[in-house]
Amino acid sequence: MKVQKLKLVVPPPKLEEPLKCQICREHFHNNLDFAFHSKMHNEDNAYTCHLCDYRNLNKNLLETHVRSHDGIKKYKCDLCPKDFRRFRDATEHKLSHNNAQPHFQCEICGKNFSLSRRLAQHRMTTHYEKVTGKKLDKFDCKICNKHYAFKTGLIRHNSVHHKELGQDCSVVCDQCGKRIATKDKLKYHLRIHTGDKPFSCKYCDKGFVKKQEMKIHERVHTGEKPFTCQYCEKKFAQLAPFKYHVKIHTGETTHFCKLCNKGFISNSNMKSHMKNCVPSRLSVCEMCGKRISNRTRLVRHMRTHTGQKPFPCEVCGRGFASKCLVTSHMRVHTGEKPYVCAYCGKRFGQSAPYRYHVKIHTGEKKYVCTLCGKGFISNSNLKIHMKTCFKHPK
Repeated sequence: MKVQKLKLVVPPPKLEEPLKCQICREHFHNNLDFAFHSKMHNEDNAYTCHLCDYRNLNKNLLETHVRSHDGIKKYKCDLCPKDFRRFRDATEHKLSHNNAQPHFQCEICGKNFSLSRRLAQHRMTTHYEKVTGKKLDKFDCKICNKHYAFKTGLIRHNSVHHKELGQDCSVVCDQCGKRIATKDKLKYHLRIHTGDKPFSCKYCDKGFVKKQEMKIHERVHTGEKPFTCQYCEKKFAQLAPFKYHVKIHTGETTHFCKLCNKGFISNSNMKSHMKNCVPSRLSVCEMCGKRISNRTRLVRHMRTHTGQKPFPCEVCGRGFASKCLVTSHMRVHTGEKPYVCAYCGKRFGQSAPYRYHVKIHTGEKKYVCTLCGKGFISNSNLKIHMKTCFKHPK
C-alpha cells in the first residue's frame, strides 16, 4: 500500500505574533520558516535556531531541531495519535494498521518489530558479531563496570556520575544558573521558566512539559496499568514503583552505603540508613546517642537539648538555634516570599513548603513503600501510610 506523503506532514504551529527579521524586516508566522530564512544572512550558509545557539548546514536536521522546541514531530499517522520524526517510520507504521502483526522479523532470533529501523538497531546490538563477523567492542566504565554499546553513552555516563574524569556534557541554564546534564534536558528545563506546557491531557486539559509526562497522567483517567509484575502479577500505572516492587522480589540492591557498604533498593532508603549508620567518622550526641555527620551539625543539634538560642529576631526578640532559622523567621515580619512556583506562580516564604508544592506539580514521589510500592512526596507521608498499609505485618 502506498502512503501519500502530504497526508502525513504536520504543519508547524502558527505563532500568535509573527517573528520579524532584524536584517531584512521580513515577517514569519512560525519558528520553522524563520529558522530556514536565517541561511540568507549567514556567510557560512548555515541554518541557525533563534530559540537557542544551535546551527547546522543540513536543512532536515535543522527542521527536526526546531520542531523539538515546538514539541511537534513532522509526520503524524492519520489513523491513530502516533507521530514520528522520520517519514519512513510514519509510512511503515501506517502499513501496520492493515496487519495486526509486526512485519519486520529478525532472521537470526525470530523477534518481530513494527519498524525496519528498530530491526536494524536490534541486529547491530544483539547480533553484532553474527551480522558483521567482528567482535563487539563494548564501552565499559572503568570505575563502576557499567556497559555501553556506544561511546557517546559512556561519555554521558562519566559526565553525570564520574566528573573527576573531566568529561563534561552539561550545560548551564542562563535563567537560573543551574547546571543541566545535556542540551536535550536543558530544552525541557527552560520550559519551567517560560511556563510553556505544549502537551495537554485530552481528558482534563492539564498541561505538561513532556509528552511522556502527559501519557503517564492520562492513566489516571483511563485506569490503564501497563506494568505487570512477573512474580505476583500485580499491576502498576507508573514505571518507578513497578521497578521498585520487582526488586523486592529479586532482592536486587543498586544503592550502597558509602560508610558500611550495605545495599538498598532505592537511593532514598540508602540516605535514610546513612543518617544512623555507625562508622567511626560520625560524631555522637552525648545526650541522646544520635549520630551526626559532622561537628558543626552536632553543635546545632546539642542546642535542642540545652535550649540555647543564640540568634534573636531583631523585630520580636524571639530566639533561634541557628542563623538560617532566624533569617527564615524574619520573612514573617517583612512579608517576603522569595520562592516562586514556576508552574502556577504561587509564592512561599519558606523553602520546605515550596519544595513540597513543586513536587505536587511534577509528580515526583521519591519515598516508596517497601511493602506495596506506592510512592509519596515526603517521608512523613510515607510513615503515615506504612502504619495502615494492608501488607504491613501484624
